[in-house]
Parts: sequence; C-alpha cells; structure tokens
Amino acid sequence: MELGLTKNIGDFSNICGYEREKRVMEVAASGMHPLVFCGLPDDNIHTLMSMFYTILPDNKIQNSLSIPDLEDGLEYETFLDYKKPCPCGNLGGDSNSCTCSLEEVKAFYKNYIKGDLIFFPNFKDKEKEGVLNESSQTLRSRIEKCWEIQASRFHGTEIKFNAQMGIEDIKKYCVLDDEGKSFLNKKRDRCKMSGAEYYTIIRIARTISDMEGVDLINLCSVVEALGYRSRW
Repeated sequence: MELGLTKNIGDFSNICGYEREKRVMEVAASGMHPLVFCGLPDDNIHTLMSMFYTILPDNKIQNSLSIPDLEDGLEYETFLDYKKPCPCGNLGGDSNSCTCSLEEVKAFYKNYIKGDLIFFPNFKDKEKEGVLNESSQTLRSRIEKCWEIQASRFHGTEIKFNAQMGIEDIKKYCVLDDEGKSFLNKKRDRCKMSGAEYYTIIRIARTISDMEGVDLINLCSVVEALGYRSRW
C-alpha cells in the first residue's frame, strides 16, 4: 500500500481515541522498533503515522524523514508501514467479504509482513475509546526518558536502541523475571516460535519494561509484547 507519508505539523491530541494505535507507536518510538499496521484503510491512522516525528525527542529526527542509528538505515516510510490485512485485502471487513483461506493468510504474513511490531487495528468505535487524548509533547517526554535509559545501558557500545540488540546483547541486557520467563517459554513451545520471533518479543518486552521504569522484564511486558506479534 502506497502511503505517500509526509510530515504533518498536527498533534496526536487532535486525533480522538485510537489509544491502542498511539500506544503501539509510543512503543515503536521508545525502542526504535519498525512498526507495521495491518488492516483496512483508515485515514486517522495514516494521519497519526504522518505525525510520528512529533513524538520523537531528537531534533535531528524531527527535521528529517530518516531514522538515524538503525543498522539497516531504515527510512521513515519503511520504519512505519501500513499493509493490507490479507491477500484479498478484506480480512476484518464486512462478514464473508474475505475470500482467503487460513493457510493463505498464514503464508501472507510469513512472506509479506516484516517488522518488529505488527499491529491489527480494531475499527469498531475507535473515536469512543477512552478520554486520555494525550498530546505529542506528553508522549515525547516519556519517550525521551526511555532513550535516556537506553543511552545509559548501551554506553560505550555501538548500540543506541533496544531494537538493535543481537542475541548476545539480549542475554546480557534482557533479564526476565520468573513469571515472565515461564510464560514466554510455554508460549514459545506451544506456538513453535522461531528463534528470531522469540528474541524479537524479548526486545519489545525490554522496551515496554523501560517505559514502565523497571529493570527486570515482567509478565505484563511479555504479554503486551506478544500482543504485538500475534498474526492470527
């Protein structure tokens, strides 16, 4: 799907509701995790994506569409993406409108959807969700604290953000508490996760725990991270 994203001078508070979408964008920004929205077209989500730079603390990022310091040199439009939900594009729409089989959907996500965070918007009553309506500045302040935590953690290394950690870095910097580790390991065995999937979840959970200001990665962070990787 062609986004044609351009910088939007608006503010997150201008979009009412959409709290889950704003939350996953905050997680993405906090750890610099590439994010893919999968779903039917939604103008408000596209608007939020175009305002993504307004929640980033670094002035260099705010003044450019490039996302610096990521190993692959990801650009703005590949760091944030919006894909159709299935091969026919109708999954999640009106009942019986999707013509894809379960196996076709599984193959679609395996081969076509790439990103640390994979989010499926729920299009029912979005504008009625909650009353927080936080500003870009509020999110940016929280994200800046997360960046400071990562700057301290990775001081003296080439790593800047949690998304850049390799397996050895994860073993060093990502300690799960007993409850979180047990839950994730059971989920890995039951779902037959690949190693890459397993470590991606831990990277995301590390970021979520950083957002909460806790050192040990806890069960709540693991559960939320898993929610951003569920594909069917």
